[in-house]
Amino acid sequence: MSNSIVPLISSGVAGPLGVLHLPRLWLKASLEARGLLAPGYPGIGAGYDSMV
Repeated sequence: MSNSIVPLISSGVAGPLGVLHLPRLWLKASLEARGLLAPGYPGIGAGYDSMV
């Protein structure tokens, strides 16, 4: 069993602040910081991540 996680939150989800993609970005950043992001899965990068 692997301890890595693939974020399943859609980019179309808005959090309490009303910002689309922010919950997914937060999850990816948190997982990456703890070394739990699935191998080969991109961390914070271009696209929606950089726009948010």
